[in-house]
Amino acid sequence: MREASARMKLSGSVLATLLALGLIGAGLLSIGRRDYPNLHTILDTGMCLLSGILALLLWDIGARTQHPFPRWLAISFATAALSEFIHTLVTVEWIGLLAPIAEAQSILRPATWPVAGHVLPLGVAWSVWLLLRGRRRVPAFAPALLILSALLFPVFFWLPRYTAPGWLDISRPWLIGIPLLWAVVGWTCWRHRTVDRILPMLALMAGVLLLAHLSMLYSRAPHDTQAMVAHLGKVAGFLVLLLLLMQMAAGEMLERIRTQQALAQLNEELEHRIAERTQQLQTSYERTHAIIDTALDGSIVMDHAGRITEFNPAAEQIFGYRRSDVLGQLLADAIIPVALREQHRRGLARYLASGDAKVLGRRIELTGLRIDGTQIPIELSINRMPGDGSPLFAGFLRDISERKQAEHKLQMQLARLNLLDQITRAIGQHQDLPSILQVVVSTLENELPIDFGCICLYDPVAKNLTVTSLGVHSAALALELGMPEHVRIAIDQNGLARCVGGQLVYEPDIDQVPF
Repeated sequence: MREASARMKLSGSVLATLLALGLIGAGLLSIGRRDYPNLHTILDTGMCLLSGILALLLWDIGARTQHPFPRWLAISFATAALSEFIHTLVTVEWIGLLAPIAEAQSILRPATWPVAGHVLPLGVAWSVWLLLRGRRRVPAFAPALLILSALLFPVFFWLPRYTAPGWLDISRPWLIGIPLLWAVVGWTCWRHRTVDRILPMLALMAGVLLLAHLSMLYSRAPHDTQAMVAHLGKVAGFLVLLLLLMQMAAGEMLERIRTQQALAQLNEELEHRIAERTQQLQTSYERTHAIIDTALDGSIVMDHAGRITEFNPAAEQIFGYRRSDVLGQLLADAIIPVALREQHRRGLARYLASGDAKVLGRRIELTGLRIDGTQIPIELSINRMPGDGSPLFAGFLRDISERKQAEHKLQMQLARLNLLDQITRAIGQHQDLPSILQVVVSTLENELPIDFGCICLYDPVAKNLTVTSLGVHSAALALELGMPEHVRIAIDQNGLARCVGGQLVYEPDIDQVPF
């Protein structure tokens, strides 16, 4: 509501200015033709100050927006302000060294008003033409206006200021071009008012200045009523443009304030969302780490190069390393035996680079290295972790030593059962004892890692053993050992005697046996 009322008040000030100066001009005209020398000096000073202020304001707008059009307008007003300054300067009663300025009043004062009146509409018209043409740089703009002012000065010095009332009762025919120029400027600016926001303002100012200079055409003395009405019109035109530019600046300021407030609110909301998201991520991070730290399986996080970035307590327990000992190391160099590192490093690099779907998410069995140098079988699965940055991979490991031992025992038991099954089948397929024994020893020789195998029959009367059956692959070694088929072996207090007694005799190294 405050912004809306401020705009209405500022727009009302423009209307009030036009109305007030219009009423003053109408009042002067209603009084009749009189001379107002003091008012003349005041209005000349006001025009000079207003044109200078407009030049500075427009230049500042051009500098802030980096747009050349306001700068060209600023140069036009500055050039006109220079002539108006000289026009005002000579009215002061200078003394001393500055006395020649007052003495030149009869020369400078009549010639400077027409110069300023022509230069300003010409400069504005040229600026609008350059804007519509899309020009950006015109270095000769300011020098051209100054040269034009210098050329117009002697022209209007030699031309008569006043003439006898002629066509339409005009007494200053040499100024008729000024209202015509402002008419062209006003029409052009209004026609192209959508091109730039300053053009409608210039159109309104041109309309006021058009009326002002029409009044000047009927002036017959420097201080008469028609001249004062023209001066009031110029002041009104400049004030209108100044107030409109201030209104535009105020609107931009209010818009900037609204934008800044909206931006501040958005920043506050964004910061609030970031804080919430950060808290959520922190909570998720803490939960994830709590899960990883309490997991029974080892968890190792690697970057895209295979370097370890996380090492959970379960992994420490499996390999014996502390987390600080392995961070930054390559996975292969930390937990893989030396002989297998190069192969593992190449495979892991391939997996991490390509994201091989045949490997990611699957469990791979490999050999791990503990800190004490012992090798253990481990099971590893690799999964890619979600993220927008460099890829991270999580490896989950498990010590499968107990499982491997159980599998080995189970395989051994299955092998023994299979062997027993084969022997049973062989026995069932043969009737005579020698054939049955031969099948048994041959099966044992084929299924077990033995170098020499034989079956002996015990004679309890003679108390000796007779080699009854030899394995096919044991015949050659039987001659070296002195145990060919049908040989009799005496039983004494040695390992064989214990064997006959029903004990299992195992000698890890027969070279150490004394018999």
